[in-house]
Amino acid sequence: HSCYMNAALQCLNSAVLFREHFLQECTATGGAGLLGSYRELMDAMWRGDKGIVKPNRLASEMAQICHYLDGRSPQDSQEFLTTLLENLHGNLKTTVPSTAAKEVTSSHNGGSIVSVLFQGQLRSTLVCGKCAKSTDRNDPFMFLPLNVPEESPRTSIWTLEESLQNLIKEECFEENQWFCPQCKNMAGVRRSIEMAAAPELLIVHLKRFKINTFGCREKINTLVEYPISGFELRPNVVDSQDVYDLFAVINHSGTISGGCYTAFCKHGDQWYHFFDSTVTPLKKGKLVTSGAYVLFYHRTQRKPGLCGIPNFGDTCYISAAMQCLFSLAAVQEYLKAWHHTLSKCPSTDAAHIMAAFSEMVDNIHKGNVAPSGYRKNIELLSLGFQKFSQQDSHEYIMSLLENISKWTETKHRTAQDGKQGVSPISKLFQGVFHSTIQCTNTHCLKKTTREDPFIGISIPVPHQQETTDLKTCMACALGSSMDTSGSAWYCSECHTFSQPRRVTKILTYPKIVIVHLKRFHVNSGVREKVDTIVAFDQVFDLSPYGLDPSLVTSYDLTGVINHYGTIAGGHYIAFRRHEGKWYQFDDTKVTPITAEEVVTPAAYMLFYQR
Repeated sequence: HSCYMNAALQCLNSAVLFREHFLQECTATGGAGLLGSYRELMDAMWRGDKGIVKPNRLASEMAQICHYLDGRSPQDSQEFLTTLLENLHGNLKTTVPSTAAKEVTSSHNGGSIVSVLFQGQLRSTLVCGKCAKSTDRNDPFMFLPLNVPEESPRTSIWTLEESLQNLIKEECFEENQWFCPQCKNMAGVRRSIEMAAAPELLIVHLKRFKINTFGCREKINTLVEYPISGFELRPNVVDSQDVYDLFAVINHSGTISGGCYTAFCKHGDQWYHFFDSTVTPLKKGKLVTSGAYVLFYHRTQRKPGLCGIPNFGDTCYISAAMQCLFSLAAVQEYLKAWHHTLSKCPSTDAAHIMAAFSEMVDNIHKGNVAPSGYRKNIELLSLGFQKFSQQDSHEYIMSLLENISKWTETKHRTAQDGKQGVSPISKLFQGVFHSTIQCTNTHCLKKTTREDPFIGISIPVPHQQETTDLKTCMACALGSSMDTSGSAWYCSECHTFSQPRRVTKILTYPKIVIVHLKRFHVNSGVREKVDTIVAFDQVFDLSPYGLDPSLVTSYDLTGVINHYGTIAGGHYIAFRRHEGKWYQFDDTKVTPITAEEVVTPAAYMLFYQR
């Protein structure tokens, strides 16, 4: 029955600064008491040659402090963790000499490694209902306790951010509930909470156990979604630019009367599942469960402009799309110009989408983005864009641009006649095709022309060859060809049906060109993916495909959406150019790549800016 202890120790073992302090301070024997037993355990886990380490001595020391925390009966893992940290804090010296903690102790006078790393401060402001004077009280904390709702409404998603907002929301208490030290009267009170100081390592306690109306303890199994990286306390709690990344989770499965604790811990770039003595690799997509009980976050430095986007359940198609749209300077400039207008927008679906999208772009240069607001609005685009459902990134971008364009058109009505204006999205992304259609009836051969606006160019990818290039694919899509779509065309001159010859050229060039490589096709009624390598250049000249080939129309590559996997299931990632260098964005993970690595068989959408 020591799983509660094992899970807590594994999570502390994943806290690098905390662990390194004890490893640097370890002696050959570890020392006496609880402190010595913990040092001895860290030393055995990291410097020993055993695959399994038993914390027998630590359990014995904990039993002397609290008799039931001896590992022999089921207990609460959070309670064990609290007792362990409080007693380690009391036994440690008042200074922190280890090299590992020097970077985080510069602002602390005295204390222990426990208080330096884990302790934050909550400030409660009480406003008297009679004299209206306020009283502040600061309380240190090592665990941030957040309530979990018994049920999450079916139409919404409960997130860690919402639990955080519930903690800090203002509460009012009735008359005669509080003694005011200012006016010396019993009065009603209005209370608000904010975080005065954020810890280096943030431990979030999801309060899943409650007492019901019959006085019995019950467990709450509501799924609380929490970000793997980019967890912001600002602006909800603290005026800080810091963000937090998850590094460990204590999970509880079962009921209040019987269950089991396990741990998810990150070591390096890999996550692992610790179930007592069994350790198995864990995929990042399996991290968020309804059993999450204690979350461990560490403070991380923001990377301006290089921001990952958390995956909230098969939302990689959104993350990749957003990264490539962020790579376009024209889109960023447009949204910055409209940011002040968005706050005055009427409450419409399109306005909500636009505001959430603008907020993400506004924060992209500040740190990892957790798009909880945007995620809640994606279903407004289409009923197909549901959570935990794989979708097509190209369809998503087209739907997004269409909805934003519709909303911005209504905001550009002219003052003179009130007619609907041209959307700035159309000015950025929309071009015009000029098509010449010729009847193939030898007695007619009449030519007709038409002009069609377009956003993005979809081009076929040959599926019976290993490699090709973008210029060849473009020539097939934009050029002279017989219409082999299978649908007959009616000629108004000779009044017959035929398969016409079509010549398509670009009449008006957009500022931004999205090239969609059509990798999914139907073969004998079955959809298949085409893995042909399409070579493309960093600079692309579209003049050979224009109505006037003398125009110089060079475009620079800014982003690529890639799809890995099959038609049945896969994963989207993005390549994005930032300040002249290329980076790979795999949800929250951002890694540099070379320009040569940008061309892969997985390339699905290319983003070029004029």
